[in-house]
Amino acid sequence: MDLSETILRLSQLAQLHHTIDRADEFNQIGAYDVAYLEAIDELGNPKAGDLSRLLKQTTPNTNYHITKLVKKGYVEQSRDEKDGRIRYVRLTDKGRKEILEDSKDRWERISQSLNKKFNPMELRAYEAITDEIIKELSAEAQAKSQRALRKNSREDN
Repeated sequence: MDLSETILRLSQLAQLHHTIDRADEFNQIGAYDVAYLEAIDELGNPKAGDLSRLLKQTTPNTNYHITKLVKKGYVEQSRDEKDGRIRYVRLTDKGRKEILEDSKDRWERISQSLNKKFNPMELRAYEAITDEIIKELSAEAQAKSQRALRKNSREDN
């Protein structure tokens, strides 16, 4: 198995565990709600309008999902001080913890197992490689999000 296949397999397994761990939450909220949470997490403190454009949803639909997520305690809103029509959305601690974080216990068990199987030099090499993968994925996700927002903004005009 080459490196790209290994990374893909790791990603798929992590997503599977994430989905299984969050089955109860996913039953309370839908796939679009999860997409909103992930977009909010990626963008930080986006305007509601940016979410609509990024996710290609209508304003009423975005308002519906934001209201639902506020009622469940996953996000909170704030108004722009200069223009009260503009709303910003951010994850609450509950939203971040219950929906977007992987199980820390599972990752701790894996870490302990790796510490027993590999020597410190091998672990440092693995950590360096993993850090680079994370940097690449983060940069790519950020660039894609920004391109999508710009594209959707131009389509609105």
